[in-house]
Amino acid sequence: MEIQANRDAERREFARFRCREDKAAYVAVRPTFKKICKVRDISMSGLGVKYTLMNENEQPLECGENCLIVDLFIANNGFYLPALKCRLAYDKSESHPSPFDLQVRVRHCGLKFDFDDVTDEQKEKIIQFMKHYTVGEAKSEVFNT
Repeated sequence: MEIQANRDAERREFARFRCREDKAAYVAVRPTFKKICKVRDISMSGLGVKYTLMNENEQPLECGENCLIVDLFIANNGFYLPALKCRLAYDKSESHPSPFDLQVRVRHCGLKFDFDDVTDEQKEKIIQFMKHYTVGEAKSEVFNT
């Protein structure tokens, strides 16, 4: 698998790969673990995730001056990468609302790995994840805000 690729169409330094549909991957946001995000794609520089806000009072992810710390895992699998430090690259609303009259809001988020604080062991686990739990290069998507 070619992890670093020529990025003609995108500004990204590393190729992104779509997560396998048969292996649901998630990140849990520390310290409260109240937000669980489904991983859509991954590269050596970060993750694309999707998450839901269940009511109008629930706030989107925030980074502030601190990193977000997330645990990357695959449900019912045993793959687990704890305490991965990230920065929030973007957080956007899904363009189409729920078909039901609910206050549910779906968000698409990009998390950039904070490589100054990512250990060599964590980098190896990211490579392992990409080799075993992804399929094909992810295509760019445009999300309306």
